[in-house]
Amino acid sequence: MKKVWLSMVMLALLGCGSSAFAQSWRNDYRDLRHDRQDIRGDRRDVRSDHRDLNQDRWQLNRALAHDNYARARQERREIRSDVRDIHNDRRDLRSDYRDRRWDRRDVRNDWR
Repeated sequence: MKKVWLSMVMLALLGCGSSAFAQSWRNDYRDLRHDRQDIRGDRRDVRSDHRDLNQDRWQLNRALAHDNYARARQERREIRSDVRDIHNDRRDLRSDYRDRRWDRRDVRNDWR
């Protein structure tokens, strides 16, 4: 009786272990998919910020050409803000790349 009961417990534990492994594996791939989406969004944001920066530079040159110094001062503020935003987005992008690299390494180690 004890052997039957012990074998049932062992089978239950083995089944739980494999399902926990499968759940971990799915979560790792889901995390990789979310990292890719986050990277794609960050890259889109950096491109948009570069477009804004180029437009602000054009407007700064136009304001200086027309001797509108108040407008030029405002454009310089916007340029600083855009550059700061690009810097922060790139830092976030590097962090996302690093996170994705570690997640890939984790998935590869799970298969070994």
